[in-house]
Amino acid sequence: MKYTVTLKTMLGDRHGTLEMEHLGRNAKGMLHILGNRTELHGSISENGKCCLEGVLKTLMTTKPFVAEGCMNDHRLSLLLRGQGESWAMTGVSVR
Repeated sequence: MKYTVTLKTMLGDRHGTLEMEHLGRNAKGMLHILGNRTELHGSISENGKCCLEGVLKTLMTTKPFVAEGCMNDHRLSLLLRGQGESWAMTGVSVR
């Protein structure tokens, strides 16, 4: 499944894409945002609740995060939590 996503940051909205694969309860994917690619992995339940891990890369630093929220075939809503910071990410599927 591919989504167009918006990441809410202190410097404004950042746009990108997220491609996810679901293999049973396991999930993996690639986030393209901030000019970089970030691999994600974690789990997703049958009702769409998910917990994913990755490392957000910026020009200045890398920030490990855990993303929790929900996703389905139409949209996603995640909260990415890093060391003392958090960012909301929303998205809609691309068909």
